[in-house]
Amino acid sequence: MIYLNQKLKRVEIKEFEIENSRVFNFFANLPSEDRDSKLIKAIYIGVLALMEDRIASFLSKTTNDLGTELESLKMIFEMKKEIFYKSTIKVVLAKENIADALNNYNLILNQN
Repeated sequence: MIYLNQKLKRVEIKEFEIENSRVFNFFANLPSEDRDSKLIKAIYIGVLALMEDRIASFLSKTTNDLGTELESLKMIFEMKKEIFYKSTIKVVLAKENIADALNNYNLILNQN
């Protein structure tokens, strides 16, 4: 029914008919000289609407995927922050232990 003429870059529709009361009433209320241009406009608007629906669906899916990925990144960041915080505390405690050990060593040296 639909043929794409690649050479002329056009869509060719052979023996096309549609049975739909809304479509029929729309075209029945138009002057006959406007019907061809309105049909072309209706097809164009329909194609744009379908494309927009696909784009909206893609954006919705992408937003959901990004939300999931961002949540994962946030969890990784929080985990690494926690590890960094714990390792910083360990370093501070180690420095304090070393300082205490050196102070004890100095006390022992001073006593002798």
